[in-house]
Amino acid sequence: MLVIFGTLLSLPLLLNLTAARGDYRKHVDAVFAAGMLCAIWAFTNIVAHIYPFPQSKEFHPLVDLIGLSAMIAAYMTQRQRWKFLLASLFFAQLCAHAWFWVAWRNSPEGGIGYRYILTLNLLWFGQLLCVGAPGGTYVANRALGWMRRHGSLPDPARS
Repeated sequence: MLVIFGTLLSLPLLLNLTAARGDYRKHVDAVFAAGMLCAIWAFTNIVAHIYPFPQSKEFHPLVDLIGLSAMIAAYMTQRQRWKFLLASLFFAQLCAHAWFWVAWRNSPEGGIGYRYILTLNLLWFGQLLCVGAPGGTYVANRALGWMRRHGSLPDPARS
């Protein structure tokens, strides 16, 4: 599972690094955000190997608060929708952590761990899509332009 998640995590970083080569100013925050997601993922996986569940999840709110703060700061310097959406996803994760800990304290063996992990994974996947969108859009547009110039695709303006 780590290999699959690691591969999924590397895609937004690679797409944004490629996009930053073409337009650094526009994509530097996306490269930073993708790198931040990589660092967060690595940290939480290391903690998960050191501490058992649920103690390994005690660090998650702090890490997500840092991610939320970084995305708010990035949004304030250059307003792009994906940054606002990513900040919203970090906030949703903070809400999921609060929900989990309240539920866990009330019923520690209530089977909520699976729903919590599923929620975190879905929000994480949303974060990957959000961070990968700027670089993915840039790379797709460049690839389509190259294909049109080389006759692989018809030009929609001439159809």
